[in-house]
Amino acid sequence: MSLHEEQATQMVDGEAISIAPLAHNVAFFQDELDERRRQLSDDLAYFELKLKELDRLDPLDFTGLAQIYIQHAENIRNLLGVNDTPELNA
Repeated sequence: MSLHEEQATQMVDGEAISIAPLAHNVAFFQDELDERRRQLSDDLAYFELKLKELDRLDPLDFTGLAQIYIQHAENIRNLLGVNDTPELNA
């Protein structure tokens, strides 16, 4: 048995089972998580751009959109685990 096969096999209740399918699932879900992180990063960039535009177009936030965008950006940062929040106009 090769080293790779030994690593892909695990003993459970005295029986050798292959963990290769599990490794495939882990890789699949890692790809999914990476795609979700990429999408969240894109969404965060979108809301930050919109906040800059709103600061120029509606500095007093008469529409209330800035508060909505700030909350969306904050929620996305929390999901991404980003702690360094840039200064936003409230």
